[in-house]
Amino acid sequence: MTLRFDPDRLHDPVKVYDLQNRLICDAVCIDDTGFFDQDAARLHLRTRRDHLKAVKAQQDALRKLSAQELADILYRGERAEAPEPPKPAITRIATGRRLAVAVQPEIPPEPVKVDIEASFARAMRLIQGGLED
Repeated sequence: MTLRFDPDRLHDPVKVYDLQNRLICDAVCIDDTGFFDQDAARLHLRTRRDHLKAVKAQQDALRKLSAQELADILYRGERAEAPEPPKPAITRIATGRRLAVAVQPEIPPEPVKVDIEASFARAMRLIQGGLED
């Protein structure tokens, strides 16, 4: 790709060309930002470089461990003894007016026994226009 821009107008759209010198698109400037002086740019570059070095050092440290060594470390960590639970701060039983009333379980009512034949006969008399006893 080839990028063409006006150095006097850096925040105007940039022309993007392919290797056959055909225009692909105009790339617009998304945000007009930058550094106000060279010291800010140097500080940013130094901070970015330090970050990249730290990331690389972390990746190198991870590569030094084999998969088996890493699995052993993780396995040992899972078998570590759990710490004792803390002792409760309150050790006495609540008494007096602060006692909660014990909830009695509801006893379901006795099932009602229904004479199905008598109920059916009474319903048939009502349907046929007869009077109920």
